Amino acid sequence: MTVASRTRLEPSDVGRILGWHESETAGPTLIVVAGLHANEPAGLEAGARIHAAIDEGEGLRCGRRVTLRGNLTALRSPADSPWLRPRYIDHDLNRQFAFDLSGDRAATVEAGEAAVLSDTIESLVETADGPVYLLDLHTVSSDSPAFVALEDSLAARDFAMRFPLPKLLG
Repeated sequence: MTVASRTRLEPSDVGRILGWHESETAGPTLIVVAGLHANEPAGLEAGARIHAAIDEGEGLRCGRRVTLRGNLTALRSPADSPWLRPRYIDHDLNRQFAFDLSGDRAATVEAGEAAVLSDTIESLVETADGPVYLLDLHTVSSDSPAFVALEDSLAARDFAMRFPLPKLLG
């Protein structure tokens, strides 16, 4: 795995980074977040497989691809199976991003996780040499085809159209 130099990422972030590949040629940055809910291991497995394929292949032609683990505390919870981990510790991490992240990072486990994850993503955006795309991977608990949920913006629509999947807008 190629790990490029970066700013504002601390050694403690090593557990958060599932995979990091960077080309010598500037290009888009793809940030993938998996495991925001600790009982959703499929995104983590997909991220690991993609980075392994990049390692085994020709690497990246351009840009950077980084996969981050979301809720590290909940992901580290002991369980007989990843599917049996708690979804979260105090509050749903996925809902923490609707709030001001400048508050008390120690208020709840997920407030701290959200702040550190946000700082990490911000650092990746600040050091990008091209457009930045963010994918947040989740697992559904019922039989369902894969789909893309996206904000209603032209840039998001353009990016989502590259995936041959149903799109949910808004």
